[in-house]
Amino acid sequence: MAQRLFVFGLGYSAMALVRRLNDAGGWTIAGTSRSDEGVARLAQAGIDAFRFASDAPLNDAGLGALAETTHVLSSVPPDEDGDPVLRLHGPAIAASDAIWIGYLSTTGVYGDTGGDWVDESAPVQPSGPRGERRAAAEKDWRALGGGKLPVHIFRIAGIYGPGRNALAQLRAGTARCTDKPGHNFSRIHVEDIAAALAASMAKPNPGAIYNRRRDPMSSPSRPACSGLSPRLLFRSRQRSCRRWRRASMPTTAGCATTASSRSSALRSTIPITRRDCARSLKPESDAGDAR
Repeated sequence: MAQRLFVFGLGYSAMALVRRLNDAGGWTIAGTSRSDEGVARLAQAGIDAFRFASDAPLNDAGLGALAETTHVLSSVPPDEDGDPVLRLHGPAIAASDAIWIGYLSTTGVYGDTGGDWVDESAPVQPSGPRGERRAAAEKDWRALGGGKLPVHIFRIAGIYGPGRNALAQLRAGTARCTDKPGHNFSRIHVEDIAAALAASMAKPNPGAIYNRRRDPMSSPSRPACSGLSPRLLFRSRQRSCRRWRRASMPTTAGCATTASSRSSALRSTIPITRRDCARSLKPESDAGDAR
């Protein structure tokens, strides 16, 4: 049987899966984007592309592709009214030929555990509105078709990969350093997400829930940045601080005023947050302010 994947919200993570499937061969890919420009980009990549948004359901051609699909993946987040995919096309998905259905959720559904470890059996107790909406969406996906459909839930940690990482943020001057000693972050590379999805598609386990993160855990970005080029960090500092300064900071002193050019100073202090930028803009002495 021909294998067909239909992706609601074919973006960064799902595209990594599409590349993997295309390399393997034997797949027909269809997917959606919220904008006409996004649809055009997907079409240029050889994907059967359709527009879909909370206020723009699939057209007849899109519904036809969905009806014939063997695998369905959704990375579309829920809104205040619930999951837009299920709201607009839940019955169509339930009536399709899908032998595998995947939903990309978040580890945020576990809420604040006070530093305790969690696994797939841990209770879902989100601590904010976004997590609550995600938890509700998971429940709705699992209940699709009376709970008899091959639904798989993937709780994803913070995603990084090409173009989405600390180096890219530093170059763009948009990075933020988190100074929380002893605090670790759950992250996962986009290709690891694609590998997990492909493995699940090859061997479905209906009703399964998977937590996906890298091992070991990541420490805050300050230590990770310690070996980077001082010139790169200095430029990122300047760009970040200039943005804050244009928005709300005094203009009496520039970021370069207190930014040491010495490698050791730059590596131990990466002023990327607003607080750090404010510190850079504050003159250290009368003489320093006069430079």
